[in-house]
Amino acid sequence: MEVSSFMQISNMQRFVVKMVAFVLCMLVVDAFCGIAFSFFRNHAKGGSTQEANYIAEQCNADILILGSSRANHHYNPVILDSIGGFAYNGGIDGQGIVLGLGRYLMCAENHVPKIVIYEITPEFDYLAYGQNSKYFGFLRPYYEKAGVESIFEKIETPFNRLKLHSQMYRNNSKLLSNVRDLFVKGQNTRGYYPQHGTLNKNLKENEGERSIVIDSVKLSMMESLINETAKRGTKLYFAISPRFLTVNDNKVLLMYQPGIELAQKYNVPVLNYIFTTGLSDNSEMFVDYVHMNDIGSAIYSRMIVSKISNLNGD
Repeated sequence: MEVSSFMQISNMQRFVVKMVAFVLCMLVVDAFCGIAFSFFRNHAKGGSTQEANYIAEQCNADILILGSSRANHHYNPVILDSIGGFAYNGGIDGQGIVLGLGRYLMCAENHVPKIVIYEITPEFDYLAYGQNSKYFGFLRPYYEKAGVESIFEKIETPFNRLKLHSQMYRNNSKLLSNVRDLFVKGQNTRGYYPQHGTLNKNLKENEGERSIVIDSVKLSMMESLINETAKRGTKLYFAISPRFLTVNDNKVLLMYQPGIELAQKYNVPVLNYIFTTGLSDNSEMFVDYVHMNDIGSAIYSRMIVSKISNLNGD
């Protein structure tokens, strides 16, 4: 009986030792992954890795553009330099206020922008449109940065936030892009990706009419962006760049109304160019119904320079 009890205790001890060893090994591997991914980000030669790391770690932009693909493709930072300062485009396809707020907070830790131009995209900024956790891909690696954790707290469950303490979990979705961008040098476009070609009007618009259901979490983040920029002395402009519209379409305008009303509530200027004669009605300026090509974007960017300069009395 005593021998049996001793063997049971011995087996239990071995199990505990193995478990402790396994946990320690995982912690070491996780820490090594953190070092490796940090190396990838800090030595990236181009691509989304280099751009994300610039905003998070090295940002010196005086004029920062934020928003979705309509920000990414419509604002030429070289032209926007004329407002006064160094411009950088931090817009990302398929993203919105979740990433936009995080990027402003990270950039402001290094250098507070004088101006933020935020391109409103209703689906990504204040309308209910899928799970908000889908916008976390570019934020997870920077979870420890100032203000970023509070964004996760508004959306993620406590269990998922616990997983964010793992470097492997934060970075696993970026492994391929991190490795690629370590070796592939991209063009220095300051985050701007011009589109080329012209609109085929035979293609049907892919937008459809969306239900106007407000996402209170995203709307609160829009308000946070307004408050955070005001607190730091950054001049915030909401912008609505041109869409291809042959008439002033009330169905489309209705989607933007909540964003416009929010801006009015906080006295944020709205640069509303959604229907602009010479652009919105000219298919030669677009690649599809919502994205301008490089020619249209250059014309629009000059309009923005002129408008902001006039508003500032320059």
